[in-house]
Amino acid sequence: MEYLKYILYSFIVLAFSSCEYNLIRFGWTDYSVDQRFEDSRRYNEKHPAQNLSIDADEYTFTATSDYHLHTDSVFLPKFFNYINSSQSIFVALNGDLYNSKEEFADFAYSALTNGIKIPAYYTCGNHDEYFGWHLYYDRFGSSTYSFTVTTPNYKDLYIALETGSSTLGRGQYEWLLEILSKRDEYRYCIIITHSNITYQGFQNGTFTQEETVVLFDLFAKNNVNMVISGHSHRENDLTIEGVRYVTTGAMKNGEFGTCYVKNAGVDFKFEDLE
Repeated sequence: MEYLKYILYSFIVLAFSSCEYNLIRFGWTDYSVDQRFEDSRRYNEKHPAQNLSIDADEYTFTATSDYHLHTDSVFLPKFFNYINSSQSIFVALNGDLYNSKEEFADFAYSALTNGIKIPAYYTCGNHDEYFGWHLYYDRFGSSTYSFTVTTPNYKDLYIALETGSSTLGRGQYEWLLEILSKRDEYRYCIIITHSNITYQGFQNGTFTQEETVVLFDLFAKNNVNMVISGHSHRENDLTIEGVRYVTTGAMKNGEFGTCYVKNAGVDFKFEDLE
């Protein structure tokens, strides 16, 4: 009996420990990360991510995550007003846009694509995959891609990684190696993704220790400047081997961040809609 109590307790702790929970299909997705990467790669061939060109060497962009939309949201009008009147040249939406169901995915796609008036770059989160990868893919498209921001004197590289199941998989990792092999062509390199690469005190949606070590080493050796994620709903800011790992709070709570890209370096500030 005590053993059964321990098993039940462990399951409850695991199910409630990160993001929002779904006891019916906790952590479930119908496509492996390698299959999702192949879908994204094929999508990129026909619909490459938009590269940006601006007339200043310094600029800002907004980073958000964990909207967890259903079929309404009280924070969206305030967010749309903020983002569309800000100085940000684009917004990154780092996963968990909706809470799993098809009607929620439809609402998220309609609300976000109609409400945001500046370039928007999406990545897939674990909740976006719960009831099927194609709920996300058929609406938002690729979750693995790169794009550039060209200024009068520089070019900056941005890499979006699909980490809804907290691993890159073989195909996406090899693609990342190829992209980073050209790192020297760019002033800065910033990665945007959903799951936290740095450990933040819970088990759901955490990279394995082995993969974490590999990525820490890869990002440091290739002079990645910043990795921006969401998922944990907890603001976090760590620098490891010269790479800054930033986790935004949850957009559903009005929390997000602004990244300042300057000649002197890249900085980040946590923000709140309140």
